[in-house]
Amino acid sequence: IDREPRNHLLYSNRSAARAAQGRYADALNDASQAVALEPRWLKGHVRKGAALKALQRYSESIAAYRHALQLEPNNAQVKAALQEVENLQATSSRNWADDLASSGDEDGAEASVPKRKAPGGTERGRSTIEEAPAKKQRGMAIPPTKQMLGETTGSIESASVHVLRACLVQLAKEDGAVCERILEMVEGLNNESSEGGEEDDADASSDDEGSG
Repeated sequence: IDREPRNHLLYSNRSAARAAQGRYADALNDASQAVALEPRWLKGHVRKGAALKALQRYSESIAAYRHALQLEPNNAQVKAALQEVENLQATSSRNWADDLASSGDEDGAEASVPKRKAPGGTERGRSTIEEAPAKKQRGMAIPPTKQMLGETTGSIESASVHVLRACLVQLAKEDGAVCERILEMVEGLNNESSEGGEEDDADASSDDEGSG
């Protein structure tokens, strides 16, 4: 590849090799590069669809396989692969529905979670990262399109607290690195909220002293 950086076949072959090693994010990067170099080459889209399927990014995988079918509408192998991912997406959607339905029980009682000391001395729930296997191989992040980001932002703004909690829990279950990032963000926001509350209390106290 160093000698022939524009050869889409080399990226496709390396994508297949990395997928066989379980390095699906790297396999996706190579497949995407193969597609970028040769958009009308069927196998590039198939490699991309397979990598996305392994990463459980089913909607994107379906799009990749459908693009491949546009190039070869009668390809039986691509049709079968597309059907398999569509079935996986349907199953995943049902699992999400179950999680959202069960999230309403959270107000009744909190699950018992082992505690550990945070750097500030307070206790927090034990991160599932400690029990998770080694992090998956991660390639370069693929940024969302403006349309996708806009739609996602709108959905988040209109979602209930229970829906947001269920979504975060589901994402945390699927990837140890994502779980770690969610933990960092939530704890950071909680810390900022606590500090802001202390400042508000101090301001209120000083106002009371001034009025006295």
